[in-house]
Amino acid sequence: MGLLFTLLLITNTVFAFPNEPEGFRELKWGDTIEKFTSYYPEAELLDTQKIKNDISNEITISNIYGVKLKNRTLSNLKLDRRAIYFFNNKKFVGVVLSSIPMKSSFDFMEAEANFIENLIYLYGNPTEKNYDFDSTSSKKYTNYGWNSDNKSIILIKTEKSLLPNRDNRILIMIFDRTSIDILMNGSIDKKDTIKNQGW
Repeated sequence: MGLLFTLLLITNTVFAFPNEPEGFRELKWGDTIEKFTSYYPEAELLDTQKIKNDISNEITISNIYGVKLKNRTLSNLKLDRRAIYFFNNKKFVGVVLSSIPMKSSFDFMEAEANFIENLIYLYGNPTEKNYDFDSTSSKKYTNYGWNSDNKSIILIKTEKSLLPNRDNRILIMIFDRTSIDILMNGSIDKKDTIKNQGW
């Protein structure tokens, strides 16, 4: 779970990008857990996260489910069989996916270039891109972010091993913009809460 929050923190500037996703596949932002489980009756509840805020003592912000994907291809990228779905107050707010591990550096670089090219075609240039290196695992990370104040955030983290015959993979996160601040900061904006009370 630490990886999720590390990735979420790479983007703190906000722009608009074209053709933002309204959700992921069958689910739109705000769809209920009941609708989700009608598509994935075998979904497994992995975790329930709670936070404290200024307005109420404790609320559930996330129910996190693991799912075996039915369609394991995303824009020509082969996905691992398991996806993680996030629900804020029982409403769909995000999904985390991973490519299958690729041992061949050539296959990985080709898959990464093709996938990012497709995302740029759909959503324009990333609003943020940066690099990271972990000397303990000899992995180079490239982070791409499409971050908007309208609907969605798309975050991609590529993990390339600098050692031969090691796993390389691409991590994909797609989140609802309106819920991201709660997941990132562990707090709820008081203005939004007051507005939601019918101001």
